[in-house]
Parts: sequence; C-alpha cells; structure tokens
Amino acid sequence: MEKRQTVNPVAEPRRCTRCVLPENFRNIRFDADGVCNYCRNHDKYIGFFRRYALAEEMFLKQVQANRGKYRYDCAAGLSGGKDSCYVLYQLVKKYKLNVLAITTDNGWLEERARENIKKVVSDLGIDHVMLQLDQAQQCRLYKAAGIQCGWPCIACSFLGIAQVQRYCFDHKIPFCVHGRARSQMLRELSRYSHDSYLPYYGMIYRPYDFSAVMRSVRAGRKQLEMIIGRLIPDERERQEFIQRHVVDPAACEREQFAPQFVAYFLMEDYNRKKVLEFMESTVLGNQKMAKPDHSDCRASEVFMHIYKQAFGWSLLELEIAFDVRDGKISREEALERIRNEKAAFELPKESFDLVCAKLGADQQELLDGLDIARKNIKKYQRIKKIRNFFIPAFRV
Repeated sequence: MEKRQTVNPVAEPRRCTRCVLPENFRNIRFDADGVCNYCRNHDKYIGFFRRYALAEEMFLKQVQANRGKYRYDCAAGLSGGKDSCYVLYQLVKKYKLNVLAITTDNGWLEERARENIKKVVSDLGIDHVMLQLDQAQQCRLYKAAGIQCGWPCIACSFLGIAQVQRYCFDHKIPFCVHGRARSQMLRELSRYSHDSYLPYYGMIYRPYDFSAVMRSVRAGRKQLEMIIGRLIPDERERQEFIQRHVVDPAACEREQFAPQFVAYFLMEDYNRKKVLEFMESTVLGNQKMAKPDHSDCRASEVFMHIYKQAFGWSLLELEIAFDVRDGKISREEALERIRNEKAAFELPKESFDLVCAKLGADQQELLDGLDIARKNIKKYQRIKKIRNFFIPAFRV
C-alpha cells in the first residue's frame, strides 16, 4: 500500500500566545502580542454565557409552565459517556423531572457504553428509547462524510440531532436537554462562527418564544439539507430521508409546537473533574474510566485522525483552546495534551481495520478521499468567509 503523508507533529505551527490555536485555523488573526481574534471575541462575549442562575431559572419556569400538558417534561440524550450520564442524573435527582432518555445508536457504541446506559436507566427508573437508522444507509453516510467533508462524525452528530428533534416533535416532548460541554458549544465564540446553532444557545436566558424556537428549527433544517445533499446524491433517497427523519417547519407551524434544545451546561459551569468523579463513583461503582473522553464510540480515534488530516487541526485543539481562555487549564497543559494526541498523527490500525470492515470500504479509498475532502473544505470556507463578511452569524 502506498504510504500516505500525514501531518508532522514535529513541524510545530505558530500558535496563539494565549489559547494555543494554530496559525492555520480558519479566519485566525494575531495581534501585536500574538493573541488571536478568537481570544478577543471570547473575552467580549463569554460573560453572556456565564449567567448560570438565570439560565436555570428560565428553564425551570418553562418546564413548570408545561407540567401536565405532555407525557414527559423533557427528553435527554444518553450516549453512555460521562457527560450525558451526569446530566440525566441531575435532571431526575436534582430537578425531579419526568425525563425520557434517548440514545441514537450510531453504529459505533462501545459495549461499556451500552452497559452504562442500562445501569443509568435502571437506577433512575426512567423510560428509554433507542433510535436507529438503517445500518446500510448509515454506513454509506459515514463513508460519504469522511470522503466529502473530512468529518465522518457529521453522520452522527448533525443527523443524530435531527432524529432526536423529530422524535420529540412526533411524541410532543417540549424540551430536549443535551450534555455538550462548554468547550464543545463555545469553542468558536465569534461573530463569524461556522456553528449555525451558536445563536440559539442564548434562548435559554429568555422566556419561551415560539418564534425564536422556530428560527432555530428553520436554521437547523437548512443546515441539515445542505449536509444531506452532500452525503446522499440520489434525489429520491435524499427526499425520503428528509421526510422520515427531519422535522418539517411547516408541520411545527400548523401544530404550534416545536421542541427546544436546552444546553445543560449553560445552567451549570462545566467541571470535567467533577463530572468524571461522579461517573466513576455513581455509574461505574468506583471503577476508573479507562477512556474518559469519547468512551462511548469505537470509531472516535479513526474519525479524529481523518479530521486532523483533512482540516489541518484537531477538534481537541479547539476544545482545549477554549478551556485555556476560560481559565480551566494552563497553556502548558494544553500544549502537552496536543502533543499526546497520538490519534491525530498516527493512524490507529486496529480501529481503522474495524471501521473499514464495517463501512465495506477499502483503506486506500478512505485515505485517498482526504484529497477530495480538503478541496471541498477550502471551497466551503471561502464561501462562508464571504457570506459572514456581510452577514455576521452570531449575535447575543
């Protein structure tokens, strides 16, 4: 097999002197002190997202206003990882809510994650549903996401959101609480963010507004149609997928009902150590987590490697850059974690063999697809940069 060129960890790029973002990150600029524009934007906007008490108050008011109207107070995602397990316990034990746990089986769930899901559901005595796509179609989506976008996780994250939102709409569940860490939600806190959902995190600080929720539904639908259009080239299959799995804004308008996503870690500051200790003591029976991050996904290392090779930076770099800005870790600790992210530089053979076998793909085909992904990424970033120059994507 022809040896593929990978990112060389020795050729260290210039990095922000504060948050460690690399110089090849999209739309990055450094000031005279070597501090990047993402750090400056963080300082400008982060106070808006630190109003934990207000977010909690607004959420509980909204839940109370809907008590008795529907079977469940809310739904919550449950992947079997530390964050989702922690959030579900808080919703049930702390807030006394009637919660439906929802798991989207992405095809890569670790056995340990499945055991965690069973234990949490049993301990809390709550209802649970497992949402699944057709496995053959799902594998085609992962393969297309890797080759076309350089980001196989799109076939899980964005389409998983669509599945959950559609289920909540069909079963009249007014809120869906997710456990994304703050470093995942706010890592690109900028007026020119590429995160289409960023403007809608702020809805938790205000009274319920159906029109605002509908704006988020339409924005999500638009982004999903763009992604699905890239992943499913056949028009008939694409339309069938959208009709089956994606919420129709027109149906929401007719029924005057639209599920609202709620970020739990806007109601409580994210403390990784606290969440990990809770997971180990409560769910694992005082056992240590061998793999604290992405412990629910068997393909995470391979997908992170593909992402790094396609984009030139890793998702870890974005998340820990936020943690540095937010005072959670030091810059030195962040650099050490980047250097130790072996999956970004070395293709994990055992996991890669598993992924290729499941997708029915040749290894060379997936690696060659990186060239296609890089071209598509550059094209998308040029379009997005021009669009955002005229239309800022983020407003508080």
